[in-house]
Amino acid sequence: MTRTIAVQAANGTLNPQDREILASQVENYLEEMVGNGNISYAGKYLFAGTQTLTRLFALEKETSQSRLIRTGNPLDMAIEGEGYFQLVKFDDEGHEEIFYTRVGNCHIEWDEESGRIVNSQGIPLLVTDEDGELLEIPRDYRAIEIGQD
Repeated sequence: MTRTIAVQAANGTLNPQDREILASQVENYLEEMVGNGNISYAGKYLFAGTQTLTRLFALEKETSQSRLIRTGNPLDMAIEGEGYFQLVKFDDEGHEEIFYTRVGNCHIEWDEESGRIVNSQGIPLLVTDEDGELLEIPRDYRAIEIGQD
């Protein structure tokens, strides 16, 4: 998949917006690979050798504001200034792990009854209802409003 992106990026006919979209996809793949390298089971990191309590991989990210691009997807979001989107992932034992990202290309992932806002890898955004539970979007929703908090 990343080879396909590299070939697309080498195309001299892409405009800057298309190149930024490809860059965002590469960043998402990198985050996914780092997340996979930090897989844990029973509170221990599987690929950390003898240091099983130490996360093996970490990313240092540029957090400065980049140019905002309109994509036409109503759930593509951007952060102006400081801050991150929070993502939550659950392991096989139900323990949650919180991730932070500035990449805001999202969509709704549906099951039989409802949906959740997820990133491009299907990891849910940490969006909670008034009871502190992950927000579930009913199939008959009309609109989603996203505030600054």
